[in-house]
Amino acid sequence: MKLWLEKSFSTQSDLSPYQIWMWPERQDNFGFLVSQGNQALIIDPSTSYVTKILNHLGVDKVTLALTHHHFDHIGGLESLEKYNPKIYCSSHDRSRILRANHSYESIFLWQSLSFSVQKLKGHTQGHISLYNSEFDFIFSGDVLFSLGCGRLFEGTAEDLHKSLKYFLGLPEKTQIFASHEYSLKNYEFLADVLNLPNHQLKSELLKRIETEGKTIPTTVGFEKSHNPFLKCVLNSPNQSQAIQSLSEMRQKRDLY
Repeated sequence: MKLWLEKSFSTQSDLSPYQIWMWPERQDNFGFLVSQGNQALIIDPSTSYVTKILNHLGVDKVTLALTHHHFDHIGGLESLEKYNPKIYCSSHDRSRILRANHSYESIFLWQSLSFSVQKLKGHTQGHISLYNSEFDFIFSGDVLFSLGCGRLFEGTAEDLHKSLKYFLGLPEKTQIFASHEYSLKNYEFLADVLNLPNHQLKSELLKRIETEGKTIPTTVGFEKSHNPFLKCVLNSPNQSQAIQSLSEMRQKRDLY
């Protein structure tokens, strides 16, 4: 079983520590959960494999937090019905995720952890992220990847611009738990199409894959330095130019 313990932390009010776990799903998805004792918050269960993770960790009480309605993020819901879980999604997605039984408010609470729920349109209209400011981590779904961003299936470049600006406002040390491993493909786009090769960056990515088996989580600081889509927002002289540059770059990436 390939399972990574990515973060362990405690709050002053809790005796048991929290742990963030992740594992590979499908071709390039990641599964995530935050555990505390026999309880877990599962983010975007992709397949029924998540039940093996729960058994391995000794979890028997679960809550589900969904970032959006795409099947590779909700494919494991049916397998989790036996836990009778609360299933949260955006109010926009309640009609599209039939098993969801709760809608997010602006703040989502699980145990003693507080998450800011941010609407991030672009990839889909109902997409959200979950950000914990106390321990500086965010589940970004399919909005932001390492060296890339999600396709605009339902949104516009204006939506994407607004969503990416949100990430730029987070502390640089914030860990980004993105839902796909696209880093090397995104680097190839950076080098081949945008003609911005960076051999040191490529070496860093390859070293992480060799030693860790993945390049996620990334950080806001790393992405501000290397992600071409974030750089569009950072370096454009005005918002109109940033949106135009994002639109053109996203179209090129779609064709790559």
